[in-house]
Amino acid sequence: MHEISRHLIHSQETLNAAETMFMAILDSQQWKGTMATERLRFCHEFLINLKLRARAFVERLNNEIAHELHVNNLDQLQKVWKLLQENRRDGKEVAELNKLVGYASILFLAGTFVSGFFSIVFFSLEDSASWPYARQSWIWGCHGSSYVLGVGVALVEPD
Repeated sequence: MHEISRHLIHSQETLNAAETMFMAILDSQQWKGTMATERLRFCHEFLINLKLRARAFVERLNNEIAHELHVNNLDQLQKVWKLLQENRRDGKEVAELNKLVGYASILFLAGTFVSGFFSIVFFSLEDSASWPYARQSWIWGCHGSSYVLGVGVALVEPD
């Protein structure tokens, strides 16, 4: 379309030059009062009409180019909209996964910290006749309270 538009603009320039030439010929004294004057006037009017048709065709072509540009932009916007919707859906999935990892971290971090920090076994399996239990039972209390605290934070946290 660009090539056609370029050629039409060139034809308009040529028709403008031809019209100017015919006006100069008609204004000259050499042709006044002869039969050629009528033919020159006819050719001059014909050139004016051709120039008007070329101008209208250029305007129609420019409208067609603008229309195709808008159609192309609309198509691009629809593709971008689809990509944004896919990214939004993916972002929600990643956010849910991050939330799940955060809850799991809160849930298991406290117990891992307590057991790693004290590096002891919670149960003592000895050969005695009594029920085997940990000598430092207060560690169970630390672990249990930190576990309850982690679950509480996970449940209270707003979505």
